[in-house]
Amino acid sequence: MLDHSQKKETETNNTDVVIGAILGSVDGKIIDISNSFPLTIRTADQNPESKKAPEYIFDTEYLKKMLKFYK
Repeated sequence: MLDHSQKKETETNNTDVVIGAILGSVDGKIIDISNSFPLTIRTADQNPESKKAPEYIFDTEYLKKMLKFYK
């Protein structure tokens, strides 16, 4: 995920933001992380003077495909 974020170039207000999904299991107090993959989200177009929190959009179809791939 870090490598993915470093390759992204920042643009104007519509900058891509990088987040990631961590896959694994939980057994009591033990968390076993088996894999991870990056997800890219975008901010929705909105008025720059707006005081509202930005709206984030990410590709749910990509997420579903990646989860299926890693299972």
